[in-house]
Amino acid sequence: MSAAARSEEEDLSGVCWRDDQWLQFFPLNRLSALDYFALSPFYDRTCNNEQAKLQGLDPTKVATLPPGIEYELQEVQEPHLFVVCRQLRTTPKAATRQQFFYILDGSVYQAPSLHAAMASRVSRCLYNVRQAFQTMQADLDPLLKVAAKQESAAGTSAAAAAEAPAPAVQKRLTNAEKERWRLVDRMLAHILAKYPLPQGAAGLAAPASGGAVAPDAADPLIASIGDAAAAGAAPSTANGAATPQAVFQA
Repeated sequence: MSAAARSEEEDLSGVCWRDDQWLQFFPLNRLSALDYFALSPFYDRTCNNEQAKLQGLDPTKVATLPPGIEYELQEVQEPHLFVVCRQLRTTPKAATRQQFFYILDGSVYQAPSLHAAMASRVSRCLYNVRQAFQTMQADLDPLLKVAAKQESAAGTSAAAAAEAPAPAVQKRLTNAEKERWRLVDRMLAHILAKYPLPQGAAGLAAPASGGAVAPDAADPLIASIGDAAAAGAAPSTANGAATPQAVFQA
């Protein structure tokens, strides 16, 4: 199989060739670019350029040779970029382009075809469109949209419940418990008024002028506490339990 047929069958767009030893001794310019390219695996040894070299012809006279494959340097940006075109010469004035190669900073590549470049761009666009539709799927699908809203509402409710302050203890008491609480407060206030603490004790000030506070006549339990205190006995409740006065004196 000839090199031309092998080059047409094999895809060399993923191949990169470079010869650092050659580049150390010879500068890469428009006069030496084709000679450097001829060392690469992209070069067809049966081309007219090789025939002209073997016959000692001027490289500019390649077009006068019989029809065949030839390589031509078309674009040059010294010393970095050189574009080489492979073409099929049919007449001295007519040639059909087949492939493009380029030398970029000493490395030789095969340029991708227009079909390969377009296919790569379309594939990338399809990937981006597919990713966009997957992102918008929750908004485009009614069922998924409802599920997303429910999950968002549940998460918001849970977060609000976690951040809400705990209810005060006063709100958790029943009416009976509140009444007992107020009764104990009144009993303690009555005892402290009848038997005040010494001056400056426990950081409390002496009671205001006017004497002891009279017991609440509307509260029989407090009245009984006052009577028992006057008699010098520890008052007790109806069921025989010690009253707060007895506890206080103890």
